[in-house]
Amino acid sequence: MKINNFATVAQSIVMTFSILFISIITYLIIVEVGIDVENNPAILWLNLPVFSIVFFLALKLSNTKIGDYIQIKPVSTIFILSVILSFIGSMIIVSEVANLVYYMFPVPEEFIEMMDSVDSNVLGLLAAVIVAPLTEEFFFRGLILRGLINNYSIRYSIIISAFLFGAMHMNIWQMIPAILLGLYFGWVYLLSGNIWVVLILHAVQNISSYLLEMKEVYIPGMIYPIADGVQFQSIWLDLFGAALFILGYLLLKNYELANSPIQNIEIKK
Repeated sequence: MKINNFATVAQSIVMTFSILFISIITYLIIVEVGIDVENNPAILWLNLPVFSIVFFLALKLSNTKIGDYIQIKPVSTIFILSVILSFIGSMIIVSEVANLVYYMFPVPEEFIEMMDSVDSNVLGLLAAVIVAPLTEEFFFRGLILRGLINNYSIRYSIIISAFLFGAMHMNIWQMIPAILLGLYFGWVYLLSGNIWVVLILHAVQNISSYLLEMKEVYIPGMIYPIADGVQFQSIWLDLFGAALFILGYLLLKNYELANSPIQNIEIKK
């Protein structure tokens, strides 16, 4: 059986919640057989087989090929520079938004301990830097966003894929920042037509705070132990982040989404 007009919003929701369903069932089975999963970073590696099952099934049903996703399409130097500027700006902006979320919805100690256990364990760190970007970018940007633009406008497709990306995290403290990053990653992906660009950005996003904390480099409101209480960034850092993002955005405006180098896709305006 082949899926016609892949992908619709309904199909994208079904695929996303299929991953959640399989993840929950797998988790319950692991608990049932007696494996300790409490603050166990190795559990994050389940993303790899779970995402792979849904991803390759969707490829089969939609009659698309894995080769369409792994091609390394060239990007210009000015594009890379523009992405770097806008990405640094977006990280600063999203960090402040996260602070607002932490302030409005206090983070439970259990969640903080879970995140700390991921950062302090090699398996958890590798999962956050390799497994999460690899699975999530191929699925949400490569499969879902790439499919949605067959049927919907560019803006609508980016928004839907970003909200599904946020929903996948299943907690408010990661969901809202993930939605914002999903909007940015989706935009950059359609501009570049290169999944590896956003995959690298995702990995950098996940590892940057860990490296700074490891070197004991703390930035008030951006890199700090959340267990000590919510901090906000200085107004100057917020303005700096906004300025970088706007500058990168203006440079990237030279690239038309409708002329994206993604192959075999008719992008609807």
